[in-house]
Amino acid sequence: MPRRKLKFVPGEIYHLYNRGVGRSPIFAAPDDYYFFTTKIWSYSRSLKIPILACCLMPNHYHLVVSQAGDTPAGQLPQRVCNCYSKRFNRRNERSGTLFQGRYRAKHVQTQEYLEQVCAYVHLNPVLAGLVKKPEHWPYSDYNRWIGSSVAIDPMKIHSDLGLKLGGDYRQVVAAILSDKRELQS
Repeated sequence: MPRRKLKFVPGEIYHLYNRGVGRSPIFAAPDDYYFFTTKIWSYSRSLKIPILACCLMPNHYHLVVSQAGDTPAGQLPQRVCNCYSKRFNRRNERSGTLFQGRYRAKHVQTQEYLEQVCAYVHLNPVLAGLVKKPEHWPYSDYNRWIGSSVAIDPMKIHSDLGLKLGGDYRQVVAAILSDKRELQS
């Protein structure tokens, strides 16, 4: 495969994503989501690549990450997906690639784009018609962002990473969803 043009830089933020080969499902059961999530958080800690936002969909995933150290942010999806693909193939008696090529990566360069990409990630299940509200999707960290998760203080996460998300995040997401629905009608 050709080399990636995007260079990962310490202190920068990236949107990483990929989907199943041929748009096929990459999660066959709830415990697949759980295993993938466990690996994301485990590798995130060990590689020092904090996760700002994440959402797992039936046939793709989205991660918004910050590269805290020298380990390139792209190591996170590489390691997680390699481990996950082996397990998925073994459990489902299949072989071959699970993901459609390399993961995609976009550099998040502005606060405005950061807010938009996080809202986009969290709205994925709503826009796909899987749930009516983002807080109903169990395979996203949206509830962490709005403070529904008692284990995590979302404002601490944001301030630790120097994020200045404007206003109430629920309102930000609701406004973006409203705009998208107006464009569709």
